[in-house]
Amino acid sequence: MNRRALLRFYPRSWRERYGDEFLVMLDERARLRDVVDVILSAANEWMAAMTGVNRWNDQAQRTTKALAQAAACVIAFQTFVPTLVSIAFGHALYGAPKLWQGLVYGFVSSLLQSAVTLGPVALVVAAMPWHRVPLARVAAALTGGLIAFRIGSHVAWGPVELALVMAGIWVGYKTVSVAEVLQASMVN
Repeated sequence: MNRRALLRFYPRSWRERYGDEFLVMLDERARLRDVVDVILSAANEWMAAMTGVNRWNDQAQRTTKALAQAAACVIAFQTFVPTLVSIAFGHALYGAPKLWQGLVYGFVSSLLQSAVTLGPVALVVAAMPWHRVPLARVAAALTGGLIAFRIGSHVAWGPVELALVMAGIWVGYKTVSVAEVLQASMVN
């Protein structure tokens, strides 16, 4: 993606103040992960510009990134693996007569399953006081996996359910960062 296009995601006031430094930073490193970070950061800046308050804290940013990563994996697993199988064996993808229809169905289906399953995981894991729990990241990962299993068993089956449970573990584990949570609670 063009670095000038990435700069346009930010509000005008931010671009005028930080635009040159931002472009230099993107010259040094511009990976896909950086593009995702830029889009999330731009959303934060727009919220700050509209409300006058920067409400995007580290916990929310970690949770959002973990959700995006987990949902992307579930979508890729449920959309592209069946596509490759259908191409290799000549079967209709999800019973759709055309390949693109099967791709759209797989994408929308996995997006909805990810939202229904991983949304509650993120809410519960983000709300709990993990800094008081021993082995907090492990406990959060198990909590995420159990919630994802409980919900996933109603919306998916087989390998997709396993993918949703793994995604729930990932969201739980990546949402909690004990050292940072402890540091933040000591400051506040």
